[in-house]
Amino acid sequence: MSYDVSINRVESIHESNYTYNVSEMFTKAFRGTKGLWIIEDETPYNARIFLLEAIENMENNKEEYVKLNPENGWGIYEGALKFLRNIFRDLDKLEDDENIEISIS
Repeated sequence: MSYDVSINRVESIHESNYTYNVSEMFTKAFRGTKGLWIIEDETPYNARIFLLEAIENMENNKEEYVKLNPENGWGIYEGALKFLRNIFRDLDKLEDDENIEISIS
């Protein structure tokens, strides 16, 4: 199982996926909220706020997050952080109130 993230307007802006095995990391990074799903159906502005906070949490507390690396080896701290940074990067290309769809499955 993995997180499949797509950001769309008329054309696709971003498509990526990363293993669901890091869900504990994402729940912690997004401060115990719905994890990565908190950005689903948000505006680019709101999604960037949530992502930036999660990225900063992970960067500032690396040791805590490395401990959450899945035992089965599917997903690691560095990959999870890169995944969030890439989503943020692509959202940053959009206008704050642009009508887009962020879907996570």
